[in-house]
Amino acid sequence: MTGAIVTFAQILQAVAEEAGVTVDAIKGRAQSGGPARSNWPRQRAVTIGRRLRPELSLRRLGQFLGGRATDVVWSAVVAGERRLAADPAEAVAVSRVLARLGVESLPERRPHAARVRRLNIEIHAAEARLTALRAQLERLEG
Repeated sequence: MTGAIVTFAQILQAVAEEAGVTVDAIKGRAQSGGPARSNWPRQRAVTIGRRLRPELSLRRLGQFLGGRATDVVWSAVVAGERRLAADPAEAVAVSRVLARLGVESLPERRPHAARVRRLNIEIHAAEARLTALRAQLERLEG
């Protein structure tokens, strides 16, 4: 699957298989298996998801995870990144998930990707507004 776009559904499936839980358990609200059984796979999924699919917003990831709020998803991203950096066992687990996905390695973290995306949208809107103002000025002067 190298070179192909990996969907978040595929990421969820690979994480679930690696963790020995169902996708529904990762998406679900209940923590019947204890925090480690439900939160860690969810954190792993959003960490991998944010790296492999940086264009997916926190809101969209929350929709994939059973309608979770963006602040909850962000907390999972932060916790997952911290755990990945600090825990060699987590790095091994993530590597196994990537192997299931046919992905060689996890891209470097892009902490400002969302901000850059928002600024590009603002620039585009400002350019469109400037074009409209120039056209309006030409009509007034013409």
